[in-house]
Amino acid sequence: MLTYLGIINIDNMDIDDISYNESYIEYVNLKIDINIAKKKLGIRKISNTDDARLIANYINNMEINNEKRN
Repeated sequence: MLTYLGIINIDNMDIDDISYNESYIEYVNLKIDINIAKKKLGIRKISNTDDARLIANYINNMEINNEKRN
């Protein structure tokens, strides 16, 4: 489950910062999910917590739907 602040944090992370993290694969996957959600929702840049909330809800719903399929 992603939170608004988690979305903002991950979106603002540089690739260099991610590459030095132990769980870099998770961060890369989350960054991809965030970019997909931004594209689907028509958000270019996260400018406020409302944008982050929309993205978090979108991704969390994606995860729930994927769990139901499995």
